[in-house]
Amino acid sequence: MKSVGLCISDQVGLQLGKFVVDQIGDNVKFILAPNKCPCYTEIASEFKDIRFVSKKESNDTIADLVHKSNVDIVFLLWWPFILNETALSTGPTFINTHPSLLPYNRGKHPYYWSIVEGTPAGVSIHLVSLNIDEGDILFQEEIYTDITDTGGSIYQKSVNTMISLFQKSFVYILDEMYSSQPQSFSKCHYGVELKKHSTIDLDREYKARDLINIIRGRTFDNNNPSSCFIENNTKYYITVNIREANDG
Repeated sequence: MKSVGLCISDQVGLQLGKFVVDQIGDNVKFILAPNKCPCYTEIASEFKDIRFVSKKESNDTIADLVHKSNVDIVFLLWWPFILNETALSTGPTFINTHPSLLPYNRGKHPYYWSIVEGTPAGVSIHLVSLNIDEGDILFQEEIYTDITDTGGSIYQKSVNTMISLFQKSFVYILDEMYSSQPQSFSKCHYGVELKKHSTIDLDREYKARDLINIIRGRTFDNNNPSSCFIENNTKYYITVNIREANDG
C-alpha cells in the first residue's frame, strides 16, 4: 500500500481528507492545512496531529515532511498555494484537484472565466508541474451549465463533482491504473485579474450578453464580493437572478 501526504483546504479538502483517511488509515503520514482556512475549526477537530501552515512556510514544510515520512504520493485537495521547486523536487508524485476542465481556465477563479469566456466547465485531477495547473491530466469530468448558472452555482457543482470524481478515481491512482494525458496550451488566469475585469464601467458600451455574463460570473449566494460599479464616488455591488420563464 502506498503511503501518502495530504494538503487540504476548505470543505472539499475536508471531505476528501476524511475519505482518504477512512480508506487507508495509517498510510496517511501527514496532513497539512492553511492556518487561514475557512473550515479551520472543522478541520482541526476532525484530524489528529494536523499541522497548520502559512503560505510563506508551506513549501518548506511540505519538503521537510516528505523527507521525514518518505511518502509515495502527496495529494493537494483544494490546496490554495503554489508548489515551488523545493517541494516538487523531493521525490513523490504530487497530484492536484483543480476546479476546471483543463486545459481551460488554469489558475484562479475558473467559475468566472468559464462564464465570461464561454469555455466548458468541469473538474480535473492532474499531476503537478512547476507551471500552474499544466501537469498531465489523470481524470476529469465536464459539468453541464446553461444561461441560468452563476459563478456560485458552478462552484457548487464543481465541489460535488470533484468529491465524486476523486472518490471514484482514488483506487486507480493508488494502483497507478491511469493513462496521463498531456495538456495543450491554454490561458492561465491570476487572482489580480478578477476585480478589474468584473468592475463595470458605467460609461462603457457592452454587448448585453457580455454584461450579463460578467454579473452572473460573480454572483454567489454568500457574502463574496460581486461585480460592482462606481456612482458619485460610491461603490455598489450588483448580482443577477436568471430563471426560465413559464408564462407561455
